[in-house]
Amino acid sequence: MIVAVDFDSTLVDGWGRKFSDTTTPFKLMGGARKALASMKAAGHIVLLYSARANRALRIDPMLDPLVRAGVVRL
Repeated sequence: MIVAVDFDSTLVDGWGRKFSDTTTPFKLMGGARKALASMKAAGHIVLLYSARANRALRIDPMLDPLVRAGVVRL
Protein backbone atom coordinates (compact mmCIF):
# COMPACT_ATOMS: atom_id res chain seq x y z
CA MET A 1 0.00 0.00 0.00
CA ILE A 2 1.18 3.54 -0.69
CA VAL A 3 0.59 5.85 2.27
CA ALA A 4 0.87 9.64 1.77
CA VAL A 5 1.25 11.76 4.88
CA ASP A 6 1.19 15.54 5.13
CA PHE A 7 4.12 17.08 6.95
CA ASP A 8 2.86 20.19 8.75
CA SER A 9 0.94 19.58 11.98
CA THR A 10 0.69 15.89 11.15
CA LEU A 11 4.27 14.69 11.51
CA VAL A 12 5.98 17.86 12.67
CA ASP A 13 4.95 20.51 15.11
CA GLY A 14 4.27 23.62 13.08
CA TRP A 15 2.59 25.77 15.70
CA GLY A 16 4.14 29.21 15.94
CA ARG A 17 6.50 28.56 13.05
CA LYS A 18 6.47 31.19 10.34
CA PHE A 19 6.33 30.03 6.73
CA SER A 20 9.33 32.25 5.99
CA ASP A 21 11.44 30.33 8.55
CA THR A 22 13.83 28.20 6.51
CA THR A 23 16.52 27.66 9.14
CA THR A 24 14.84 26.22 12.25
CA PRO A 25 14.87 22.40 12.14
CA PHE A 26 11.53 20.62 12.23
CA LYS A 27 10.64 18.68 15.38
CA LEU A 28 8.73 15.44 14.91
CA MET A 29 5.55 15.04 16.93
CA GLY A 30 5.44 12.31 19.55
CA GLY A 31 5.07 8.87 17.98
CA ALA A 32 5.62 10.09 14.40
CA ARG A 33 8.98 8.39 13.88
CA LYS A 34 7.72 5.09 15.32
CA ALA A 35 4.55 5.19 13.21
CA LEU A 36 6.49 5.86 9.99
CA ALA A 37 9.01 3.12 10.80
CA SER A 38 6.17 0.67 11.53
CA MET A 39 4.50 1.39 8.19
CA LYS A 40 7.77 0.98 6.33
CA ALA A 41 8.60 -2.25 8.21
CA ALA A 42 5.17 -3.60 7.23
CA GLY A 43 6.17 -3.16 3.58
CA HIS A 44 4.23 0.00 2.81
CA ILE A 45 5.61 2.83 0.69
CA VAL A 46 5.49 6.03 2.72
CA LEU A 47 5.30 9.37 0.88
CA LEU A 48 5.85 12.55 2.87
CA TYR A 49 4.56 15.77 1.37
CA SER A 50 3.67 19.32 2.23
CA ALA A 51 1.46 21.90 0.61
CA ARG A 52 3.77 24.56 2.06
CA ALA A 53 5.86 26.43 -0.49
CA ASN A 54 9.48 25.81 0.40
CA ARG A 55 11.39 29.08 0.23
CA ALA A 56 14.68 27.26 0.86
CA LEU A 57 14.33 25.56 -2.52
CA ARG A 58 14.29 28.95 -4.21
CA ILE A 59 17.62 29.73 -2.57
CA ASP A 60 19.21 26.32 -3.16
CA PRO A 61 17.29 23.98 -5.52
CA MET A 62 19.78 21.19 -4.78
CA LEU A 63 18.03 20.70 -1.42
CA ASP A 64 15.26 18.98 -3.42
CA PRO A 65 16.03 15.25 -3.75
CA LEU A 66 14.23 15.13 -7.11
CA VAL A 67 16.52 17.85 -8.47
CA ARG A 68 19.60 16.07 -7.08
CA ALA A 69 18.48 12.82 -8.73
CA GLY A 70 18.00 14.58 -12.08
CA VAL A 71 14.24 13.92 -12.17
CA VAL A 72 13.34 17.62 -12.13
CA ARG A 73 15.37 19.94 -14.34
CA LEU A 74 16.43 23.35 -13.08
